[in-house]
Amino acid sequence: MADNLISLDYKDLQKLLKKYEKEMPGIGVKLMRAVNNKAKAEIRAEYRRKGYHATKQMSWGDSGYKKNLKSYANKNFTGKIMMANNAFYYRFLEYGAEKPAGTEIRYKGGTYTLKNGWKIDAQPVIHRIGDMYWRTNRASSIMEKQFQKELDKLDKKKG
Repeated sequence: MADNLISLDYKDLQKLLKKYEKEMPGIGVKLMRAVNNKAKAEIRAEYRRKGYHATKQMSWGDSGYKKNLKSYANKNFTGKIMMANNAFYYRFLEYGAEKPAGTEIRYKGGTYTLKNGWKIDAQPVIHRIGDMYWRTNRASSIMEKQFQKELDKLDKKKG
């Protein structure tokens, strides 16, 4: 049983952490970007599987999902994947929409009253895939690989 114990010199650990303290915010951004990029690739693939193509159904003008799928990563190890605000169709796909019969719809020329109403069922993609990455070990395994790459780079740099 004693073979399984790990001895840790606290002072050595403290020195090691101090050595990388300046680089950690930048490394945090790189870790979040690595996860976001994998998740965005999977989101795009899911949209293609569902039959949405950036040049057809989901591309009104320049607002295709490929262009509007955004992500950001912060130095404090947080990040987000989202659709840009000008992609109005995103809300319909993610959350669904319903207008019952008798609802008035306003447009530039006046109003129109729906006779039958309409409904769009929710087909969440971004939130479902984002949750799949962040609530399972997928994100941590991607971050571990990226973190090791970054440490290897720093070790080569600092010698």
